[in-house]
Amino acid sequence: ADRARLLSLQAGNAARLAHLNLCHAMGIPLTTEIPLPATFPGEEGEDPAVIPVEVAGRIEHALLDKQVELKEHQVRLTRAAFLPRAGVAARYGRVFGLQLGGAPFMDKAAFSALLSIEVPLFHWGEGMHEIRAARHERQAAEWQRDELAGQLELEMQQARDRLQESRLEVEMNRTALEQAAEHLRVCRDRYRAGMETLAGYLEAQTLWQQASFALLEARAARRLNATLYLKATGGL
Repeated sequence: ADRARLLSLQAGNAARLAHLNLCHAMGIPLTTEIPLPATFPGEEGEDPAVIPVEVAGRIEHALLDKQVELKEHQVRLTRAAFLPRAGVAARYGRVFGLQLGGAPFMDKAAFSALLSIEVPLFHWGEGMHEIRAARHERQAAEWQRDELAGQLELEMQQARDRLQESRLEVEMNRTALEQAAEHLRVCRDRYRAGMETLAGYLEAQTLWQQASFALLEARAARRLNATLYLKATGGL
């Protein structure tokens, strides 16, 4: 009985500390109540929403994609700044004066057009250097994106492997609990019939309790690995 009370006190303290840590991580007052459901989805069978997702689903990859697009626009703008520029301007005007003897003193119309071409002869070398530098920046952004894509794929694969391992661990611990429960039932019946010692019966209870704790830990690890997988694939 004393051992059971100690375990119950330790479990209560651990639950309270976990609640405080969760509040601290969320940036809310430590006394905030956080209701939790009795069960979580995905504890049995296949985990919902855990499906293969492309690397592009990660926000980090999307940001680097936008950075590559920005560098490409920068290359185009730099190239355009040093290309020959042509301009056309047109003007039409009419001058009408006073009338003398029934006829206008001045009635003239004029039309003019202007064509200009600007060729950057003296800054052409400077423009080539700036265009080359912009292209190098774009290429560096592409390399950074590709390197990150490889790292994300590795992270996703590792998270997927851990999730699969945790699923198998849950199944193994569930089988072990079923075997421990059957062993406990047999020992209990034998003890009641006087065919089993008290030590053997208590040992069977201890084995069942250990198997129950192991299954609980395996289920918690599975839920954690499922969350980490969703985070790695950008589905969280």
